[in-house]
Amino acid sequence: MNMYKVLAGLDFSGKLFEAKAQTAIGNELINKYRTYLVANPATCGTVNSFLREARGLSYDTGIQAVVEAIAETINANKFGWALASVCESIENGGNGHSNYLQMRAVEQVRPMLEMEEKEIVSYIKSGALKDVMYVESFRAIAKAIYREQPIVEYSDQYTAVHPVALCEKGETGFYFHAGGHLFRVNESGIYEASRKDVSNEFLIVANMIESGTVKFKDGALVMEAFNRTYKVEEKDEQVQCTITNEGVVGEYTVDQLRENNNYLVNAAPVNQKAQRASMLEGFAKVVENFSKIAILNNVSIISNSNDQFIVIENEGNAYAKLLRTNRSQPWEVKGDIAQIVEAVKKYTHIDLTKLYEHSIEGAVTAAKEKEGQQMKENLEKEAIEKRKAKIAELTEKYKGDPTRLAMLSQIASELASLE
Repeated sequence: MNMYKVLAGLDFSGKLFEAKAQTAIGNELINKYRTYLVANPATCGTVNSFLREARGLSYDTGIQAVVEAIAETINANKFGWALASVCESIENGGNGHSNYLQMRAVEQVRPMLEMEEKEIVSYIKSGALKDVMYVESFRAIAKAIYREQPIVEYSDQYTAVHPVALCEKGETGFYFHAGGHLFRVNESGIYEASRKDVSNEFLIVANMIESGTVKFKDGALVMEAFNRTYKVEEKDEQVQCTITNEGVVGEYTVDQLRENNNYLVNAAPVNQKAQRASMLEGFAKVVENFSKIAILNNVSIISNSNDQFIVIENEGNAYAKLLRTNRSQPWEVKGDIAQIVEAVKKYTHIDLTKLYEHSIEGAVTAAKEKEGQQMKENLEKEAIEKRKAKIAELTEKYKGDPTRLAMLSQIASELASLE
């Protein structure tokens, strides 16, 4: 049995034997796991099982104190813990060819479990799991980390990138830039927008990002210019801007940044002043708008040797547009994601089914529900029409009978209220 570094650092046994439950049920839970740990080593599976049971006892402050202490360590090492849990599960699994391949994957991953969390994340971002992506659990962990950087999917057919973009709220929806185009999304659909629909500041920041002047790196936006490294990131829930100059790192507020920019502009040759001022002010605007800049997980720019196109999802709607090609005519399609995937396959011969598997399932389910509701409404409408015809028939039959006519009138009135 392997005692992974993150598991050893958790000291589950120590926390459990020091715990003091406040309720009878809490004591039962504590004693159950204490008894187990006397005869067995702590495992990731044991800890995960305890957390699942303990979180149902929110009223027991003693139990919750243990949960919080455990969660603090796991949250600080969430990817290391996830890898350790998967490795342990595979090692405890059954035999067979499938398990043999998974065990080979564990052998490749195991050295990472001795690393610190930052090293694990860095290794995975650099592709350390690319050879074990055939194991679904490892693939899911890699995807969770890749959400923190633009490139999220590779296949033998294409590369898919989630772009980093500035989002701006307008009167008729949210605007963002991607693939050299502006888009607007709202509950009714996805539309291409015009430059006049957004602010000038939006256009400046968008150009800084899409031109590559500012690059996304490890959760930060970075600009290399004038022998300096400009960097803006979130630290302790605050936006932090730094400039590294000859190895010396200085932290700046936006006002201080602009003051520093002025020194650099004034020191520039006359023919470079305007360009330098524009670039530095652009970065200052990036800093000011950093909280509105995000990786667009609902947008993918997909490329292969022949085509590049964009796919956007929003509230059940989907959109795709050809950006560049060396072989086909321009195309643009709208619909649900299942329809978009079919259209993309028709135009580019690229099959995106795997990439949008869950979205397609949702679209198919929604379509079935809509179709079912439509069928129900049609049946109800058909039934109402039949009843109306019957009332008309009876009205003609009993036109000389005031009592029955009054009854039929009441029924007709109630029927009308159903429409």
